[in-house]
Amino acid sequence: MLIRETVDRIRDLSASLGHAGCVTRGVMKHLFDSGAASDGFLRVAVWLYRQTGNVFLQDADPLVWKTPDLMDVLQFLRRQLPFIGRVTCYARSGTLARKPLEELADLRRAGLTRVHMGLESGCDEVLSFVRKGVDADRHRKAGLSIRKAGIELSVYVMPGLGGRLLSEQHARMSADVVNDIKPDLIRLRTLHVLPGTALDAMARRGDFERPSDDGIVREIRLFIDLLNLQQTRLVSDHVLNLLEELEGTLPEDKARLLETIDGYLSWDEARQRLFQYGKYLGAVRYLSDFQDDAVCLRLAGLLERLERQGGSVQQVIASMKERLI
Repeated sequence: MLIRETVDRIRDLSASLGHAGCVTRGVMKHLFDSGAASDGFLRVAVWLYRQTGNVFLQDADPLVWKTPDLMDVLQFLRRQLPFIGRVTCYARSGTLARKPLEELADLRRAGLTRVHMGLESGCDEVLSFVRKGVDADRHRKAGLSIRKAGIELSVYVMPGLGGRLLSEQHARMSADVVNDIKPDLIRLRTLHVLPGTALDAMARRGDFERPSDDGIVREIRLFIDLLNLQQTRLVSDHVLNLLEELEGTLPEDKARLLETIDGYLSWDEARQRLFQYGKYLGAVRYLSDFQDDAVCLRLAGLLERLERQGGSVQQVIASMKERLI
């Protein structure tokens, strides 16, 4: 009820300011200038201002709830906020695979419209290595159940997770699983090994070697090349993805996506390294930004000074990645 009451208060405020209950730029300016609104109040106002109408159910796996309980939540949500559109949540493939199809369809009718599933990999060897807790067949069952229930499916694939040793198998088998379940959306989330984790300890022992950034780009190329999908959106929407511009609908945009990757891979090693440095420094974001000669010259100067001082480019990049997450 708190959010519904907040929505009503914001709309009443809008009406009193002459904005007919709409959350306009003028309403937002009034809220920020007054300094009286709480953080929660401002968050709801920003949500209304953006007009997405989307809601995300929190926690890693809400579908672990009993289906009737989650249906009650969804129905209550839509009663209180009848103007909302998409309702999304995360869900583990193990949980989805255990849910009867009829229950997933009930959740769709109750108002759940999209599920984000962490596929990570379709390679059993990789899934076992990282202790994912499921195998490729479980991923398939989970994804197909969601699709049959009429719920949109977004899957996350993690380039680099197979390390240098399993890079090709990781790409090929992940593409196989994705082709089978035919998700609506594929999101790329490049592996970053956090210090202090079990994977970091394995890397320090020499039991795991993360592919280079260029190796991960080649892995992504193979993955995309093997995709055989209709009307599936692929996005690279994360700051740790080297090539964030990889976005398009398959199959019509596949050639353009591969061409973009090939353009980067055609650069010499020095230019690739300079782009990586600029990307994680925040000086550039897309390959097209790198066409600005002035930007390239500034980056080259910064990189040259770093190397003169005995700094390590890779250590600097790793440090910048840590700050980004």
